[in-house]
Formats: sequence, structure tokens, C-alpha cells
Amino acid sequence: MKNKFFAIDKLPQRCVDFWRILNAHIFKSKCYPLYVQYVITFRCNLRCRYCDYPSKQSAELDISEIYRLLDELIYYGMRKISIVGGEPLLIDDLPKIIEYLKKKKIFCNIITNGVLFKERLQDIKNIDLVIFSLDGDEETHDKNTVPGVFQKVIEGIELCRKNKIDVATNTVINSHNYDKLDFILEFSKKNNMTAMFQPVESFPLCPSTKIIDLLLEKEIIKKTYNYLIAKKRQGYKIAYSTYYLKTIASGEQFKQCKFAGRLFATILPDGKIAPCNPMIFKQDNWLSGKECGYINAMKNMPQFQCNGCFTAWPEINEIVSFNLKSLFENIKSFS
Repeated sequence: MKNKFFAIDKLPQRCVDFWRILNAHIFKSKCYPLYVQYVITFRCNLRCRYCDYPSKQSAELDISEIYRLLDELIYYGMRKISIVGGEPLLIDDLPKIIEYLKKKKIFCNIITNGVLFKERLQDIKNIDLVIFSLDGDEETHDKNTVPGVFQKVIEGIELCRKNKIDVATNTVINSHNYDKLDFILEFSKKNNMTAMFQPVESFPLCPSTKIIDLLLEKEIIKKTYNYLIAKKRQGYKIAYSTYYLKTIASGEQFKQCKFAGRLFATILPDGKIAPCNPMIFKQDNWLSGKECGYINAMKNMPQFQCNGCFTAWPEINEIVSFNLKSLFENIKSFS
């Protein structure tokens, strides 16, 4: 992805963002949803072994309600939105949503399992970034999903490159693939794309126990992440700052994100708003932005207690907290 952080035409936007972040530092009542993850549906056409999202049931916003959601978030400062699921390509109105966001000049990405990508490509070709779930080589990936999915992911990545769509991969590291990450590293290097890694985690409201068997021991996490740090220093495009990767390798737990629900948040399929997606599985008393307004739901968010996680949210929190170790490294790849 091209680095546009210091582009002249972006300067006014950066100044406004900086002012908003400072405001949030000074006034705890201030909420600006700069980065939003929109879980557009819990429905999915796969049942990955480490994912409990498809087990949740939820109503979904219709297109007019989604436009209202986006308008309010944009008005209050949204710059980036990640549309996830479930499987976002199951949403018929996804092309309309992407086009609406692009007209508003909002950076938009999706995270997909790739099964429907080829048939939906023309619908979403104006998207900024596509992130494919990829957990290893063909045997490893298809064991986690179903036979044939690996080839659909590879085909999807090739289609993105052919159509000049920025592409990345996301890998959930677990007991079945932690020793098979070289395939993803070499594949990402060959295709000049970023690889994202995240250890599998279990949360209190996860309805199944299948994740327990996939959890990693601390020593394995340490060894795996030290290996990723070494590869990053060798020039491999591995997402997140070295500071963030080192923290995971050290076994330290990130503290509760100070700006969760204030400078970033997660929207659920029915319009409820949570501080982040891990909290979906920690408590379920979130307010409905559809009923009371999304910024109002953020300002009056129920109290929550978090012991930290290994998702991207702590890194985002470090960036808006002006942690220089995290900030400078992320600026290099900022869009």
C-alpha cells in the first residue's frame, strides 16, 4: 500500500484527527470513532475451528439503517472502517456500502474467507484493501475449514493483484499451525503483501469448548513471536510494530485499552456498539446505536473490564496514546 500519511492533500485531515485525539486525552466525555470495525453479520459459509462468530444469532441492519450508521460515524470523525463477519461477502448490499464509503472518501477494507470472492469481485473492485484468512499451506488451511478453500483464497489473492486491489493475509496462530508459518511468510514475500498474525484466544462468552484445544502455551507463543520479529527485521512484511510483537513474545498482557469505545469501536450486526470485538464475547449489555444514536451509545457505553487481548486493538490504542515505539513504525505503512 502506498504511504499517504504525509501527502499534502491529507494534511488538513491529519490536523483534525490530531486535535480530536488530543481532545479525547483531555476530556473523557469526548468520543470520535476514528477507526471502526463493523461486524456486518455473524452468518458465515464456513465453520473454522477457532471461530465462534457463526454460533451467535443477531438481527441485521437494512441498507437505509446502514447509511444512517455511516453518516453519523463519518460526521463524528470516522476515517477507516473494516467490514467483517461472519462472512461479509454474504451481504447482498455490500457493493452499495462500499461505493457509499468511497464517495465519502473513507478507507474501507473487508476480511473474507475467500469462498465467494471470485463471484463478488466486480461488486467490490473499488475497495481499498482485501484481507484473506489464511492459516497455512493447503493441507493446514483446508483442515481448519473444508477441502478446496485454500485454492479459493490463492485464486482471490491472484485476482486482487490482477485488478490492482491491495491485499493482505490474516493468520490465527494455533496449536495446529504455529510450526507451519514459513509458508505464509514466503508466500507474502513472493507476492509483496503484508501478513498479519494473531494468537488464538478464548473469551468468557465463547459458547464452544473447541477453542481450548487450539490454545498455545506461553513458551510456544514466545518462540513463535520471536521468530516473527526476526523475520520482520529481515524485511518480511509482517503487520504491527516490533513493540507490539515483542509485548506478545514477552508474555505480558496488554492493559485495558484506554480509548476503546472512544476513539475506536465495534458495531454489531443489529446496531449495538461495543468497545471492541473481543468484548462481544465478554459481556452482552451494549447499547443500540440504532435506537439511541451511535455517538450517544459510545458516550453512555456500559462499564466494562478487560484483561487485554492479542488482537489489533491494543496496537491501535498504543497509536492514539502516542506511544512513539508503535506510532512511528505504523506511520511507515499508513494509508
